[in-house]
Amino acid sequence: MSDAIIKWFYKDTDFKKFRGYRLLSVDGSVLEINNSEALRSKFGYIENQSMKVARAKS
Repeated sequence: MSDAIIKWFYKDTDFKKFRGYRLLSVDGSVLEINNSEALRSKFGYIENQSMKVARAKS
């Protein structure tokens, strides 16, 4: 199944390759945003003993 997915992903696409592979990356940055209830509900939050802080991943 993995081979079939890889063949489908690389099929009929015009892009540059490095040693035959398409390079992809993911950014896992975490941003502190305005600490409102609406944003905590939408994006999530971290919590300690005294407060909740809204955060978003990019």
